[in-house]
Amino acid sequence: MNNFVTRSLTGVSIVLAVVASITVHPYTYMGMFALGTLLLMRELEDMLCEKKSSLLLFMSVLLGTGIFVMSFLHFNDDLPSKWMLFLILPLWAIFLVVLFKPMENPFRRVAFYLLLAVYIAIPMFSLNILAFAEGSYDPYLLLSFFVMVWVNDTGAYLVGVNFGKHRLYERISPKKSWEGFWGGLILTIIVAYLLHLWVEQGNAALWLISGSLVSIFATLGDLVESMLKRSVNIKDSGKLLPGHGGILDRFDGALFAAPVMSILFFLYG
Repeated sequence: MNNFVTRSLTGVSIVLAVVASITVHPYTYMGMFALGTLLLMRELEDMLCEKKSSLLLFMSVLLGTGIFVMSFLHFNDDLPSKWMLFLILPLWAIFLVVLFKPMENPFRRVAFYLLLAVYIAIPMFSLNILAFAEGSYDPYLLLSFFVMVWVNDTGAYLVGVNFGKHRLYERISPKKSWEGFWGGLILTIIVAYLLHLWVEQGNAALWLISGSLVSIFATLGDLVESMLKRSVNIKDSGKLLPGHGGILDRFDGALFAAPVMSILFFLYG
């Protein structure tokens, strides 16, 4: 019961922090999610890398947060697109640090620290596409995305706990069930249709497709993170969120689902 209360309070706090940062002001959104990008990259390095490098992490975080912040500033008409060329500097710096600082397996070191930027920063960049889908900052589509991710997680958990019998992917995540997957998917589709009535963007078909794909890719993102954790024999990606583990444990699904929804609304919204 104590763990349930702790988990619930932490979950509510996460939701309130995300909603507040998105709705208060564009720059509160930028600040909160830039910090989230940094923390996610730091957590992933701590989880997967045995021989860490503070200098390589600094360059990787500079590249990752730079992609998110500079794309936000560009979409917000605060920064000309040509300034994003400076992102090449931390990218090349990762290679040069490995070149001039003797390290074992230089190819793997470069590949890993570039992975941090790709795995975390590209999905975070796609959130900016949702936030500026109408040309100027609009929080509603972005909020709708997170609502669908949360509904999928909640629906899958509740249905899985009460009715789950057939394992979804036992080798990677023994607790996930097909019943939970379908419960999350159906609930997300229903909520997506209701969100369509609230957000004046896109038609019903686009929202129903978005709800379906957000559910599917959020589940895949969760499985991918479980695979990474199993590869290093750990249960949680971190300890920052009481009752939940790390930030990556709560945002793994969103990292996979955000690019999919941003592509849909970019093309058809």
